[in-house]
Amino acid sequence: MFASFYPYYLLLKPMSTLIDDGQTIHNELTETAIGTNPTHSQLAKDHDDHHFHELAAKLAMHAVKEVGKYMSLCLNSESDVSPVSVAKNFLRHPNDMATLDSIVLEWAKSNPEMINRGESRHIAEHLSKETTHIIDRVNNNLLELKQKLNSFNILKND
Repeated sequence: MFASFYPYYLLLKPMSTLIDDGQTIHNELTETAIGTNPTHSQLAKDHDDHHFHELAAKLAMHAVKEVGKYMSLCLNSESDVSPVSVAKNFLRHPNDMATLDSIVLEWAKSNPEMINRGESRHIAEHLSKETTHIIDRVNNNLLELKQKLNSFNILKND
């Protein structure tokens, strides 16, 4: 059964990952927002190819481990701490949770390219920045090469 839907999956999966970028680009180009709040697609950065997916997975595993630990302790009457209160502590903005800092910092140190990608609002902006950076490097290299060739010609003519 799945095999018959697989071609559709291959077609629709890449399109679904671009919806949030498309909405952001639309807002920038038309200077009109699609509503006043971010859409689900813009907030749900759970695509497995998203640059922050691995970090989100690590944070989710940490949350599940902590809640599970207190669930086990509670079921064995070894703790008065409610697993629900532990879970609620994870439903806050990450800036308000110093306990996650070590996980985020460890990931960030190992993934500077993903941090760099996160500086752009969407893939088109990221590709534009990367292309500009490459063009600048090529131009600088060509300028250096030209200067070296000119100095060689000056020496050769003397």
